[in-house]
Amino acid sequence: MFKMELVCSGSFLDNGYRMETRVVRLNRDAMEEWNAAQFREDEYDFQTSDQFLAYYKRQAAKMEAFEDKVLQMFGANRRFGVVGGSVTRCVGDIFTVVLTKRETRSTETEEEGGGHES
Repeated sequence: MFKMELVCSGSFLDNGYRMETRVVRLNRDAMEEWNAAQFREDEYDFQTSDQFLAYYKRQAAKMEAFEDKVLQMFGANRRFGVVGGSVTRCVGDIFTVVLTKRETRSTETEEEGGGHES
């Protein structure tokens, strides 16, 4: 079962956007899914550019599905444009997740003095 453990989190406001960061540790199933989405071959490993393009599209779709699973665990969904996000491997089974949310004007002014959450 695809799972992850939250190691730490934080957030800050930047020009009307709330940037939320999460450091997570993936379990074995999640790591296997990430690993299956990695590009292991390049265009020189294929006889035609069409074969390479098909491979590229398959791997890119796998990576997008992996990233969407991680983002959805934090309530984000890139496909609807409500929340932007990225998932980046740091080292081993540790990944950084960044979520970008548009803040309303009233929330921005309330929190200008703080700037740090944990």
